[in-house]
Amino acid sequence: MEKRKVDLCIVGGSAAGMSAAIVARMKGVRDVLILEKMGKTGGTALMTAGIMAYDSPTQKRQGLYYDVDQVFRDYVTVQNWNCDAKLLRKWLLGTGKSIEFLESIGMHYDLAVTETADPGKFRNSRHIPAKLVDGKWEPVHQGPLLMSIMLKACKEMGVEILCRARAEHLIKNEDGRVVGVTASTGDGALTVNSDAVILATGSISCNRELVRELYGVEQYGNDDFLIAASFPWNTGDGYYMAREAGADKGRASAYFMGPHNHFSGYSEIHTCLVRRGHGMDVNRNGERFCDESLMTESEYGWMKGTALDNQPGRVCYTIFDEDFMRLLEAGGEYKICGLVPAYIDVPMDLPGAYKEDGFDAKNWRKSIRHHIDHDAAGGRARICNTIGEIADYIACEEDALQRTIDNYNSFCARKYDAEFLKNPNFLYPVKTAPYYVLRGDACIDTAIGGVAIDNYQRVVDEEGKHIPGLYAAGVMCSGWTNGQYVVNCSAMSYTIYSGRTAGEEAAAVIGKG
Repeated sequence: MEKRKVDLCIVGGSAAGMSAAIVARMKGVRDVLILEKMGKTGGTALMTAGIMAYDSPTQKRQGLYYDVDQVFRDYVTVQNWNCDAKLLRKWLLGTGKSIEFLESIGMHYDLAVTETADPGKFRNSRHIPAKLVDGKWEPVHQGPLLMSIMLKACKEMGVEILCRARAEHLIKNEDGRVVGVTASTGDGALTVNSDAVILATGSISCNRELVRELYGVEQYGNDDFLIAASFPWNTGDGYYMAREAGADKGRASAYFMGPHNHFSGYSEIHTCLVRRGHGMDVNRNGERFCDESLMTESEYGWMKGTALDNQPGRVCYTIFDEDFMRLLEAGGEYKICGLVPAYIDVPMDLPGAYKEDGFDAKNWRKSIRHHIDHDAAGGRARICNTIGEIADYIACEEDALQRTIDNYNSFCARKYDAEFLKNPNFLYPVKTAPYYVLRGDACIDTAIGGVAIDNYQRVVDEEGKHIPGLYAAGVMCSGWTNGQYVVNCSAMSYTIYSGRTAGEEAAAVIGKG
């Protein structure tokens, strides 16, 4: 058995763990070791598209101002104060400093944009790296760029990273202080003694048994319920280690990102159409259940996902007609992505998504019918000539569906949605056959939480007392959001903030800060 002694041991080599390592070194911690169970660093952060922040250098460069106090009031109200409000407050006040930190190590965020069709109306703010192409801003995939920059910073600062080293248990001394980690490597067992340990192992998304336990929802544990971050490294190792060391069980939360069609081999144009709100959405009973434009018009667009999560079978169907199809193909005023002004009008390019030969994302409108035909062949869409055919596909009563359509068309005619007050700009009647029916399923982007912490990122026991020497960072932590995700890119925002904070707090305890 190999034995090592370091000042700080960090479990997990993704954004939270590397942020903690870099900051700890900045604060003077001499020997920092990251244990990463996979063959390389990066983890789920490689997939991220942006980071939420306020009072940031990017916003200042753009002349944007957000009232962080008002943001806090909004966020804590949305969560019904069912969170660690001190932690939430510290995180929001620290988001701008997270951008400063990232830019100090070589990252650069060109744009801060909203998640909605009105950039001046809402307070959420996604920061993205971008490039100018023919006078238009096009996003640069943040994940690989950021992870390469963080890895470079770790190497330059002397942080040791040991890959294929799976941490298994925490070591506690007679006083109950965490003083190290045991791990397994390709060369055998490893014991690391350290003055402090930071757990940064990511979400539990790939551990369906643990997901079922923490959420208490049987369906979330099923393999056919999509959790986007079900990557092989997201198995909840840090959760089990913390619980074994006496940590309290934290509440699980999620980013409800439905409706979606994020299945391998299916079209992402489909997903964009069921999210953007121009169609009429019904559940399995043929009834509307929410304002379809939530994802484009609301600063809390994920609420469409929570509404869908409460529908029978957690499924909905988006219906639009031939007139709207022709509008889509012609261009019209339709925006398939509400991120303005930064993002060009294209669907997401997810790995495994269907694309016909020669597909041009910038001219996606020419491919709409082809993609719907493709998904219809797979059972996730249907082109219908009558209302009865729609009802047969949905398996609802035709009379009920006809009443829903008649009511909806009357709202479109009056430009007033008496049911859910949908923005009139998104009201398009369902009148002209053929009708296009797209299935949308419930989905969780990532499972959040499980490990209880305080607002210093210290892991706490069932009495709320911190376990000496033990910290946690990233989406494995509970408290910063409980039940509601708040806004897009919050997870990456909290990941960087919590990594920075854990690194600072551990450094202070080690005595090098």
